[in-house]
Amino acid sequence: MSVVKKQKIANNLALSKVSDDVDSGKILYNRAVVLEGHQGPVYSAAINSELIVSGGDDKTINIWKLPTDDNDVNLGCIRGHKAAVTSVCWMNGNIVSGSADSTMAIWDGETGQKIRNYRNSTIINQVRYNGTLLASCDDAGTVKLWDFREKNSISTISTKFPVWTCCLSSSGNIFFSGIDPTIQAYDTRATDKSLWTTSSTIDSITSLDINNDNSMLVSRSTRGAVSTYNAKEFLPENVSRSSPYVYDGAPSGNEYKLIRACFSGDSSRIASGSDDKTVTVWDVVTRRILNKFEGHEASTLDVTFHPSENIVISTSLDGTLIVREL
Repeated sequence: MSVVKKQKIANNLALSKVSDDVDSGKILYNRAVVLEGHQGPVYSAAINSELIVSGGDDKTINIWKLPTDDNDVNLGCIRGHKAAVTSVCWMNGNIVSGSADSTMAIWDGETGQKIRNYRNSTIINQVRYNGTLLASCDDAGTVKLWDFREKNSISTISTKFPVWTCCLSSSGNIFFSGIDPTIQAYDTRATDKSLWTTSSTIDSITSLDINNDNSMLVSRSTRGAVSTYNAKEFLPENVSRSSPYVYDGAPSGNEYKLIRACFSGDSSRIASGSDDKTVTVWDVVTRRILNKFEGHEASTLDVTFHPSENIVISTSLDGTLIVREL
């Protein structure tokens, strides 16, 4: 594991705050900090309480300390994938990565050593972990569930279309996938038939996330539609899962990038990347834009909230991450 470049303070960021009723924290040593080290687009980032992990087009996984002071926050760079790292997540203290080299790997979060490697048939688009199981989805149209103690996947769902996103309920019993314009829910213990399916868009889904009580999903489509769905296992037959409302303000271009959206740790906000180079944050209930952050020099791809603090992290085609206090 090698050392990467030092971060710089984002003093030149244009912070455009739409709402004045969002509290400002005092955790980071500067309101916004740019993390540099990747050579090329950064596709994915994840944070636990103190550490950030990111994966990029340069085939590397970078580990960063939350920038609470102006000391070096770059803890190391893991090299081992043979193609772009498309997705990363934390698995307790270890790191899970998915790659365009058709592998998923588990790495020791302290030493950077590879613990386990899983072979896939094609590009892995996303990896997720919920405390019990791993999930992955790929360009071949499969969604796989993994028990990290096993060598092979414990369940596979095959579709006719590439699957760009998946997520797992924190309860461990249900997982979701975005298959073209349709969301499908499955019981992890019986994947031969879906629990339910729904669609409220004509565009392919690039992102799914579930809130902290497993009651609501948020999706983003290739054309930038950010929508929510009722994720409860059982609903009356006459009740629609899809909300008729959308969260406007985070547009997509014509290149159909895999731009992500997510819930905050307390589920009160939704954030999304955008082709307009910004990070947009909405109030879940009112759908009102709370923040519109500028600062990246190219499209923002992935966004993730700190699990308990008012901090959001974004990644970009410009090769940087920006850590911000809300």
